[in-house]
Amino acid sequence: MAVKLDVVNRVLHEFGRQSVSAYTDDPTATLIWQRIDDFLPQLLQNENWVWARRYRVDSTPITNPPTTDWQFAFQFPSDYGRMFRVLDGIEYLIMDNTLCANSGQVRYYYNVNESVFANGDYRAMSNWFCDALALFVAARTCLVTTNDAELTLALEKAAEKSMAKAIMFNGMERQIFSAPNEYDRDIII
Repeated sequence: MAVKLDVVNRVLHEFGRQSVSAYTDDPTATLIWQRIDDFLPQLLQNENWVWARRYRVDSTPITNPPTTDWQFAFQFPSDYGRMFRVLDGIEYLIMDNTLCANSGQVRYYYNVNESVFANGDYRAMSNWFCDALALFVAARTCLVTTNDAELTLALEKAAEKSMAKAIMFNGMERQIFSAPNEYDRDIII
């Protein structure tokens, strides 16, 4: 799946409805479009998704740190979602959308927030995640749109399985992408 409309059409398919070429073509598609925006942040926070990870080196502290207990404070980027890992073993504190540390330079990995996908382009997301997102939205909107409790229950179970599969494949990708690099390498002599 590459765009948000693909996710909408997948949800419509789960309801036994026809695909649409624009989300405004059908009131159910419009509802699904809106619900995707509601549920995407929650699913992004479920896991440290490999495809949602960014690396940042920051050596420009802000001038007004939120606390005087730390020497330096660094503003998070606008697409910051949650911390994955701070490198170099430094102690840090996250406060008021800033990273406080006693080091003049910080290197860290973070997961992005939903603003990265606001334009509806989901190409960065794994297919497993898009599938889980579609089933999750389908399960949450099914009762409202179809009045079918049985289908809702079946979709909830399918969404659970799909999310577990997405997390499993994410773990496999994490192992592939976590080969040693210049930041976390053991030197063997």
